[in-house]
Amino acid sequence: MTYEECLKAKRDLNAELDAERKNLQAELAAKYHERRAELDAELKAIRKAENAKCRKTFADRLKFARQKTGLSQRAFAPKLNMSQKGYSLYETGQRDPSIPTLIRLSKIFNCSVDWLLGLAV
Repeated sequence: MTYEECLKAKRDLNAELDAERKNLQAELAAKYHERRAELDAELKAIRKAENAKCRKTFADRLKFARQKTGLSQRAFAPKLNMSQKGYSLYETGQRDPSIPTLIRLSKIFNCSVDWLLGLAV
């Protein structure tokens, strides 16, 4: 083999290795992005489940506290300056109260906001 042939073979080998490296990088990048998307979707599902659990806990505790007062939804809703329908959305977990409403509820029921939200026992 001549010197020029040896240089050409070396350049060809380097080009071949470069192409293989680029292919491997592309494969790894695709696998990374695919796995990242799977983990993002799983995390989103976990967050959704946790949020639903918190809403259910709030709704359950709110209903429990109201029933403990012996008042119906219709009788209790005016204490919050709202309709029975609007209040019922809280108890069914279809709507979240504002912070001022949470504070008002905690004062009415003589409990902490943390308890209402299910963060305290």
